[in-house]
Amino acid sequence: MAAAGVSGVGGLMRSDAADRTSASNQTGLEMGDFLKLMVAQFQNQSLDSQVDSTQYITQLAQFSAIQAMNAMTQSMGKQYAASLVGKTVAVETPGGDVTGRVEGVNYYSDGSSWLVVGDAEYALSDVIQVIDPAQQETAAAGETEEQPSAETSEKA
Repeated sequence: MAAAGVSGVGGLMRSDAADRTSASNQTGLEMGDFLKLMVAQFQNQSLDSQVDSTQYITQLAQFSAIQAMNAMTQSMGKQYAASLVGKTVAVETPGGDVTGRVEGVNYYSDGSSWLVVGDAEYALSDVIQVIDPAQQETAAAGETEEQPSAETSEKA
């Protein structure tokens, strides 16, 4: 794996954990944030119009369901990234598209998956195409096998 901060061939490598962490923290609330909001609601409710406790339970259940869906999405992303090992992918970068064979996957504590292509790492979300091995082999062979023409099949 290349050192952090070094750019890959025409692409972006993972610069550091802080960039990934700050991006993931901007995606939504965590359970601690939800509990702080709930405590603030308790503290600021008036005696005249108290909120029904079932509303809090409903909110907590909804928040838990959202967290479970996010965890499942992350897990599926990890599985998909692992399935790309050994395949050729095209990755979109600010410097232009990069095509190469996925040699490995790095998983980080923020839940992100980064593909190792050559000497660089690329975010899974930057993959724009997975190239079919059959198409690669056909292109590499130069399509030397000729298709039978209509005349040949009529003579037979």
